[in-house]
Amino acid sequence: MFKRKIQEQAVSKYASDYAIPRSLMIKRRATVNSVISACMLEGYILAPKTLDILKKYASGDYSLKQFNTQMDSSVKEVKVRKKYSTHGVITTNGMLVNKYGITDAVALHKRSAHDIAKAIVNLSCEEVPEQFDSSYLKCLHKRLFGNMFEWAGQTRDEISYLEDIKKTKLLPMEKLSSVSSKEIQERFKKIDKILFEKNNLKDLSCEEFSHNVARIFSLLNDTYPFISGNECTQMVFFEQLAQVANYKLDFSVITKERMKLVSDAAKTLKGNIGDLAPIEHFFEDVSDPNKVCMLKEFIKNNKCQDKNIKNQIIVAPRKDIVYGGICRNWSSNAILVETEDAYVVCHKDYLMAEELKTLKLGDKMSFTAVIPEDFGDILIPEGVLVSLAKEEIIKRVKKDSFVQRSLENVEYYSRVVYDDSEILKKNMEFINEFVCFDTQVAKRNTERLVDKIMESPQSIHVLAGVEIFGMKNSKRKKAEECCGDLRLAINQYIDNVIYARDAILQQYEAHNSFKRKAVAMPHKEIQDVLNLPENMRQEVLDTSCSLQQEICDFVSDVMKRLSFSEYQALHDNNYEKLAQNLGVSVNKAEKITKLFKAGEKVYLQAKNLKINHSESMAITQRAS
Repeated sequence: MFKRKIQEQAVSKYASDYAIPRSLMIKRRATVNSVISACMLEGYILAPKTLDILKKYASGDYSLKQFNTQMDSSVKEVKVRKKYSTHGVITTNGMLVNKYGITDAVALHKRSAHDIAKAIVNLSCEEVPEQFDSSYLKCLHKRLFGNMFEWAGQTRDEISYLEDIKKTKLLPMEKLSSVSSKEIQERFKKIDKILFEKNNLKDLSCEEFSHNVARIFSLLNDTYPFISGNECTQMVFFEQLAQVANYKLDFSVITKERMKLVSDAAKTLKGNIGDLAPIEHFFEDVSDPNKVCMLKEFIKNNKCQDKNIKNQIIVAPRKDIVYGGICRNWSSNAILVETEDAYVVCHKDYLMAEELKTLKLGDKMSFTAVIPEDFGDILIPEGVLVSLAKEEIIKRVKKDSFVQRSLENVEYYSRVVYDDSEILKKNMEFINEFVCFDTQVAKRNTERLVDKIMESPQSIHVLAGVEIFGMKNSKRKKAEECCGDLRLAINQYIDNVIYARDAILQQYEAHNSFKRKAVAMPHKEIQDVLNLPENMRQEVLDTSCSLQQEICDFVSDVMKRLSFSEYQALHDNNYEKLAQNLGVSVNKAEKITKLFKAGEKVYLQAKNLKINHSESMAITQRAS
């Protein structure tokens, strides 16, 4: 029933004859990831030789035939045993009886990992069956463990000598499953019914697929149908089931702690399906390519605040649920948020640009797993106008011609009144500083200063000139007479400083306002055209002047929006820097770059055509 047709494989040495197709390379890498995930689920460790062969196969050094040859030659040839121990399943020291006669647990695990790796690679090159059911699950178990165990492909209820094994207490099944051997077939019938009614889960939405595959997982995971190798067999079964339903599962983003959480949630009571929410969430994460990419960034990074992330529960957020926690780490496209129950990966596009730019490690934050409505149709968000620094404002104010002239007046009358042009220098600097911070405070301090000059000028400094026994020389008289002029000069100075400050801020805001405007996402037709190869793109644009104009307008909007440093980052394909400056994810920055560069070629061609046309017209007019 489950004969599988082997797809044609090129029997050439890819490394020497020709480059392996990219699509096949991607498929092979995914297969090797599946092998590693399957072995991790079983607690097996791949031997270095086996791992090296897998890497070479993934990189295209081996064809399938060469891979199998290398796998067979990498292990010692073992004479398969024909007779087994008393019970045929387990030895007196608790080891599973195997065809290789291996009695060491570590050696058995390594050989099991080797056989699993070879089986999964070969399965990936075969067609999946038309109908999935529990019989195929047994078939998979036999393919994965058939070289190792005589009972491979048989469920616990089908092994007649299992009851004797239980009596020896060497294989404590009660710790592995709450489902008795007699109930296994009842569970299988429920699984078969779901698969039949849902047509192998074909043509289902993401939500429906996750829900129904969670139902099957809940029934199957707790059943523990085989003596050993259940986790690995289930993983391959679900991967192939997803493939038929046009989904792809990637279990490499699941940590041990999360797998334990999901397994606990899958426990059932009297055959009824338990709480499916954690399991549905589990399959949503492993089946969504965007979530897989986000999770991989942190799983691969592995570290977070001195914690091994692989020993934590790390999840992607579910849609429309509000999460709150502490920002612990970030990657190119996402932020890791520590919540009460788990680490949640928040995509940067879930946050507004200004929020993303100001976020720091350790900050408390909350988010909803949905792109904001006012951001969904935006390619480049509105720029946050950074205020001029106080030092920069003071610097510009000092350069103002009116401020400079009024300061010269203050210095002139300071020299007349106090015989020192810089006696009020600190007071003027104080005015400059507070005008940039709070004009009212600056004015009040100025009023106190001029009142002091008028009422008690000598409290600031000794007046110019001399007074002896009430007799004042001309310099002293001049100093006293000019106190009022100094007051007016100071008041004029602060008025000019305030006016200059306001003008500078208004000019700065007006000059930079165009850089703050958001750039809308080009509509689908423009995106499709810009993603075409250049020759095909030009053919389409030659038939549509309006489309060409829209692309030119789009490029013009982007050029107005970007600062010089942002444009330089775009030009250099520096996605990290561009993303940081714009407050978007790296993926979004890459999309902006590719769309703009494709549009820029159209823009430049259109400009050159206009210039050439103008030159031709000018030549024609001169000739006439």
